[in-house]
Amino acid sequence: MSKHARRDRVLVVKLRAVFYEHRGRYGAPRVHRALKNDGEKTSRKQVARLMRQQGLKARPKRRFVSLRLDSCTTLIVALSIPPAPTAP
Repeated sequence: MSKHARRDRVLVVKLRAVFYEHRGRYGAPRVHRALKNDGEKTSRKQVARLMRQQGLKARPKRRFVSLRLDSCTTLIVALSIPPAPTAP
């Protein structure tokens, strides 16, 4: 096995650890930055190539969906509730 292939294998292990640590939300630029902060010397293009080879693709962040009822629904619900009977 060549020196380049051995280096790639070591890098893939670290790359996958960072990728799964962040639940698959990190793409090549962020994975590269995390590896660089850990003292690993590599390029973003090398990280991107290895991620493609491993089938690692960042998942987009989920959109926020408000569960709050709009004011029209609240008004309709309020009008459909009969008032409580009053005691004589």
